Amino acid sequence: MPESIDVHQVDDTTWVVHDPTVARNDPRHTLACMTQTEGGAVEVIWLLSGRTSSHPSLRAALDAVRNERRPQTRPFAIPHLPPVRGRGSARSRTHRQGRRSD
Repeated sequence: MPESIDVHQVDDTTWVVHDPTVARNDPRHTLACMTQTEGGAVEVIWLLSGRTSSHPSLRAALDAVRNERRPQTRPFAIPHLPPVRGRGSARSRTHRQGRRSD
């Protein structure tokens, strides 16, 4: 995954971050909105999750956005198991009983 991001300055203290690898009409295209506080810290609103984070500088906030895009770990593998078919299950007993001829 490329680590480039597009940063668009809205005003003196606000930026919007876009992912250039995602189509513009896809909701995942806009990653975050960043606002610099009077003390110089930068508040980030992650638009897809709605969570927020605070960073000491604009550089640190941009690094956080880049790191967020990079997968941290591989997803857990979900093993495929065949359906359980036991001889003593209620369904198999009912099924066998229906085949009986009296």
